Amino acid sequence: MSTTTPKIAYHIGQDAQTLRLLSHRNATTCCAYLLPALSALPPTFKLLDVGCGPASITFSLAVLFPLATIIGMDQSASVIALNQTQAKERNTSGPATEFRVGDILHPNTFLDDSELGTFDVVHVHASLINIPTPVSALQQMRRIAKPGGIIAARDGDLKSQILYPPCDTYTAFIHALYARDKTDIETGRKLISLAMEAGWERDQIEASASVLSTITKEDRGDFSGSMIRNLGDGESEMRRSAEDIGFGGKGIEAICEDLERFRSAEAGWRIIICGEIICRNE
Repeated sequence: MSTTTPKIAYHIGQDAQTLRLLSHRNATTCCAYLLPALSALPPTFKLLDVGCGPASITFSLAVLFPLATIIGMDQSASVIALNQTQAKERNTSGPATEFRVGDILHPNTFLDDSELGTFDVVHVHASLINIPTPVSALQQMRRIAKPGGIIAARDGDLKSQILYPPCDTYTAFIHALYARDKTDIETGRKLISLAMEAGWERDQIEASASVLSTITKEDRGDFSGSMIRNLGDGESEMRRSAEDIGFGGKGIEAICEDLERFRSAEAGWRIIICGEIICRNE
């Protein structure tokens, strides 16, 4: 297993503020499309959670499927260290949830050769959109899954994102970030196409869609607050990115005004369409 882990750009950073926002995700809200397929597997299935971040989905899956072997991987060593600490603190009657540092484009950074082709499920949520070469990522996920295994992906389509009240400067900023990193804001709508480019036939791909909705006062506060705090922190990845693409100074002020208006609006609502695919490794 190689120890070299090339970094994939993650423009919103992985500091405490961002991780708190990401920790709202769980298996029920983010994997509803996948849960029936998991329930149909033998209870001791083996699952890899790619780009697991703060592991809220990973731990949630472990609770729902306590006999499964679940491994979360992420490129951030600091995030994985936090997850490993949490895993030790949790009481579990089944296999321990494991976490590894690695890069999905280079599976040998977190898997031994003997582990390739042994996973019943390889799952990724909201990470392909941050990878400039998502087809390569899906191809590597296919290598990791066993014959007959499942490769599952859910990703947002940021071109479909609607915020009310409108947040035009924030939206322009997000689009510019993805353009700088050569990543695709339309990843969600292209999941079927990406899977076909990765080698699957259309009849091997089960597709669906769902909606990410930020509507409660708490959710609006966490979303906007995380962004505003990151943009106000001169050392944050998001602040450096904003300055790098020409949104420094008054641009940051305008973005924060957008987000504050959204946070404060009693009728505020953020909607993103998410694409979902389940591919069979046949």
